[in-house]
Amino acid sequence: MGVLKRVLPALLVMLALPPGQCATGHTNPAEFQSAAAGANFQFVTDFDLLAPGSPASDCGMFNVAAFGFDAANERVDLAPAACGRYTPLSPPNALGPLDGLQFLGGNGDTITCTFSRPVKAFGVHLIGNPSPTGDPAIPFWKMRVNSGGGFEAQSATAPLHTLGSGNDHYFLGVVSQDEPFDEVILYSDNDPAACYSFNVDDITVAADVPESSITEAKNMPDGEILLASLAVTRLHEADGRFNVEAADRATGIAVTGASASRGETVSVYGTTSVTADGEVVLNAMHVMRRAPLPTPYPLCMGTLSVGGESQIGAQIGCHQAIGPNNIGLDIRTWGHVTAIAPDGSWMTISDASVRDSGMGSRGVRIVPAFPLSGFYVGGSVVVTGSSSVFKSGGLAFPQVRVAEPEDIINVNPL
Repeated sequence: MGVLKRVLPALLVMLALPPGQCATGHTNPAEFQSAAAGANFQFVTDFDLLAPGSPASDCGMFNVAAFGFDAANERVDLAPAACGRYTPLSPPNALGPLDGLQFLGGNGDTITCTFSRPVKAFGVHLIGNPSPTGDPAIPFWKMRVNSGGGFEAQSATAPLHTLGSGNDHYFLGVVSQDEPFDEVILYSDNDPAACYSFNVDDITVAADVPESSITEAKNMPDGEILLASLAVTRLHEADGRFNVEAADRATGIAVTGASASRGETVSVYGTTSVTADGEVVLNAMHVMRRAPLPTPYPLCMGTLSVGGESQIGAQIGCHQAIGPNNIGLDIRTWGHVTAIAPDGSWMTISDASVRDSGMGSRGVRIVPAFPLSGFYVGGSVVVTGSSSVFKSGGLAFPQVRVAEPEDIINVNPL
């Protein structure tokens, strides 16, 4: 679209709610968080993982669309994007229009958030430089709830903080405890002559979402799912995944598309899929972190048990394995090195169990993310990592994904 002379409204949020809904508006983020705390899942979208200028319409549980008017008063699409020029609330990015750096306050442009499931709370941090007009001053940002005769929340006329020149910080949110809503429309009817710039940052959404177990996730071929209160057992940054498991160590699963810290307790909202190698993974849309729980100890097993023979839903078992399926769990196994890749990208180990590794040797494949210096065929090792799977020759074989050098103990190094 190029650079157009636009006047874009300050944000007002209209929430599509059924008649009679009781909702509350909030201009203080702490009060909003307290009111939204009853929902079992809450996440913040801050756009910080996106490169500046990246489209930001798909935000997992919700999609964002924005429309404005050009100098000829023609309605135009203001495709939302991550913007990194101006100082946002949480660096480095905030939300802005794809063809510009900030939205412009003025004459009826809208930003619409549509949710894939009903939510109970929605709040936005607003970074801009409005100058309230009128006596008394008229708020620029509003949230109107379609409930009975209508509910409207209005932003404060003074900022919470001043982050720097042209970067005042406001907050506006709505909480509906009884009846969820599935759409939010942000707009303003303040002053058609107003001309100021702003960005949106740290969008908070809270919802009541049914919780599922890891076993249920592995039996779910598609659809969105919430796995709650799981321990992060191991980070595989090179593979773009981390593993979580239940406190009783009964089941585990790999999570892709998000980051976490080992030892954290997380709830993950996303969709399941099966990799080309036959592993069921959870593709994260949002991650909520809770107070940490003790990280479960690795489950110790011989190499013949790694992977497991049985199948859990879409999660296949492994060729020549025995026992229950343990793919996704944090495990510890041991044995002698039976083969090492010429480039050091993998090795296989065996505790003398008779099983094919899928790599032309006996045992189980170990996939490291670091050089295997000091290891040799015949040496003894103890390995701790995430139980995983790969396919070779049409068969599924187990593998252990290690995350750092300390995950492999060289019992008798050269």
